[in-house]
Amino acid sequence: TGGMIGLMIGGEQLSVISLMGFLVLMGVVVNNGIVFVDYANQLRIGGLERTDALVATGRTRMRPILMTTLTTVLAMVTMIFSKDAGSEMGKGMAIVIVGGLSYATLMTLFIVPVMYDLFYRKPPIIRPIMPPVKASGMVNSTMKGESRLWNCATMTK
Repeated sequence: TGGMIGLMIGGEQLSVISLMGFLVLMGVVVNNGIVFVDYANQLRIGGLERTDALVATGRTRMRPILMTTLTTVLAMVTMIFSKDAGSEMGKGMAIVIVGGLSYATLMTLFIVPVMYDLFYRKPPIIRPIMPPVKASGMVNSTMKGESRLWNCATMTK
């Protein structure tokens, strides 16, 4: 949505290069959302209530999300306002990334917590951790009723 709005405001057409901007945008935005929700789940497993976990997640994850957004947007702004031949070609991609990332950052910081609060009413399920498997490098083999221990590295007894 933000990428398309950016293209309309910038007067650029949808091209293959601007579609590459949507690919970049999807990776960054999905990562921000996953990290936000995962951190809220970890805090809830740790014992915090839903709203307390969301507030703590917002405080903790806001700076990294804003830093990612600002560094990417500032890097793309140079491409938008440059008049070089290469920059003219990548201008659509830069506009998509700036518009989309700005829009998605607002969504991540404001809409994702509201949706989390609406849909995640139950506390998260705590799954037991499987005990580690013993890996000794030895294989127990039975042949004709007798037990033999083989070394897997040298295939000797």
